[in-house]
Amino acid sequence: MADALRRREDLPLDAIQATIDAGRVVLTGAVTWESQRAAAELAVQQLPGVRSVTNEIIVKPQASVEDVKGRIERAFHANADIDAQNVRVEIRGGAVVLTGTVRSESEREQAEHAVWSAPGVTNLDDRLRVEG
Repeated sequence: MADALRRREDLPLDAIQATIDAGRVVLTGAVTWESQRAAAELAVQQLPGVRSVTNEIIVKPQASVEDVKGRIERAFHANADIDAQNVRVEIRGGAVVLTGTVRSESEREQAEHAVWSAPGVTNLDDRLRVEG
């Protein structure tokens, strides 16, 4: 189990602990990105003998609110498919709230991807409306 986690280059060494009992794995620890939390779960769920995975890993923001918001807004502006002027970003702790309008479901998905790519994001409340 530990080897499967260590093989993942996107996971910080020794940040995640795994316990197993009768095929049930519980993951604990702390990471800085939601993608790392998800990667840890993926790394162990396909191992032989694993029947279920409970992911209790927490995401600890390591960036200021202004930094997270700035990164998301810069990602929106860099992506020609996202109309950044119609999307508002609000940060509440590690949670991001998106409001406003987008032209398509694809634009909404790209906005969500930009949010999850920012360090320290722990939750996304997507309130975007598709108009187009």
